[in-house]
Amino acid sequence: MRLPRLLTAAALLGGLIVLSGQPAFAADCAEGAELKSVPWAQKMLPPEKVAPFATGKGVVVATLDTGAAASHVQLDGHVLAGTSFVTGKARGRGDTDCVGHGTGIASLIVGQGDSPATGFRGLAPDATILPVKVTEGDPKAGGVEGENTGGERVDARGFAAALDWAVAQGADVVNMSLKFDRPDDAIENAIAAAVKKGVVLVASGGNDHSEEVVAKTGVDTVSYPVGYDGVIGVGAVTAQGVRSPESEIGPWIDVVAPGENVHFATPDGKYGANTGTSLSAAFVSATAALVIEAYPELRGPEVAARILATASPAPGGMDSLAYGAGIVDPYRAVTDDMPGDTPRASMAPMEIAPADPAELAAAHDREVATDRAMLIGAVLAVATILVLAVVGALRRGRRRGWRAGRKPIPDEPDEPDDGAPIALLRDLKL
Repeated sequence: MRLPRLLTAAALLGGLIVLSGQPAFAADCAEGAELKSVPWAQKMLPPEKVAPFATGKGVVVATLDTGAAASHVQLDGHVLAGTSFVTGKARGRGDTDCVGHGTGIASLIVGQGDSPATGFRGLAPDATILPVKVTEGDPKAGGVEGENTGGERVDARGFAAALDWAVAQGADVVNMSLKFDRPDDAIENAIAAAVKKGVVLVASGGNDHSEEVVAKTGVDTVSYPVGYDGVIGVGAVTAQGVRSPESEIGPWIDVVAPGENVHFATPDGKYGANTGTSLSAAFVSATAALVIEAYPELRGPEVAARILATASPAPGGMDSLAYGAGIVDPYRAVTDDMPGDTPRASMAPMEIAPADPAELAAAHDREVATDRAMLIGAVLAVATILVLAVVGALRRGRRRGWRAGRKPIPDEPDEPDDGAPIALLRDLKL
């Protein structure tokens, strides 16, 4: 997240909401298939690795999307009622989903792991989803991107109201896997208000990369809300860690995450797979939930800074237009030490329980017995030495016939030989 971020985009035609990274669903309710192996994205960002440190517990992640099918086993017990803003005002609930896009996003965040057979699990399984429905349209139903091709969807003012509502309900993180193709004051003001309250805002970076546009301008055409200050913009990478061909290039890309052929839950209780920065944004929103649980004192910009500072290196290098800070790393985002961190757990004073009087008495008796034994041993040792000395003296005396064993000391010392130094200095060179 670059603050401030300088944007050069002018107002563009249109302004209708477009989902970023559409599941390939039919125009009616979404249908999925069985999942029989652990998805590659989950291997790249393994939930079990970070789970001992954080699971998103107590963190609310709002998804401004197509709702979320609370009935799916992956979402069971982790989806609030939410609401719908498709008419421009909060009406009804948001915990249903026919399109499937919002359900997929929610499953990547809070997937519960329905069985060992699939191995599917979200990055922050103990977080809670607040589904805010902002569209019921299926962008794959026909027409061109930007057209209202089925179902109702909010305009910019309605989207801003939906964001305000999510923040008012206590959302800690807001995932926005969608885009408007031109800026709007109402959305910008809602973004600024959310940032001021310390909410983490995450948005998909867009799937409209154009080599022709980049050749002329150096970047793709910016969209919104990813183009606003205070929003973490997310690009997509493949299983090989390189940019997905559709993922846009520009200064609004702050970090990247899996976004190519990513598996997710579908409303019918099964699974689907698709490509897009919508899916990438979900991984970053889940990472934000983990960081908030681990470091509850951090506010939005500080959470974003930790996510970017701990990202893994990407082919584009640090702060590239295609990869931002690199590939999001949930484990490092939670476990790495950074300057100014508050210790995650204070060291409590050691508590010593009072000793049992009987144990104290027994310990005292053992100490006295040990001292007594050591004293007796020392006395015996000394006595043994004395006896041995006396016996040795008697033996030597018997051999000498009880004569003195030393030469008598003369009255006057012998004079040293004048021709040689005294014995103590004989080996020294004078």
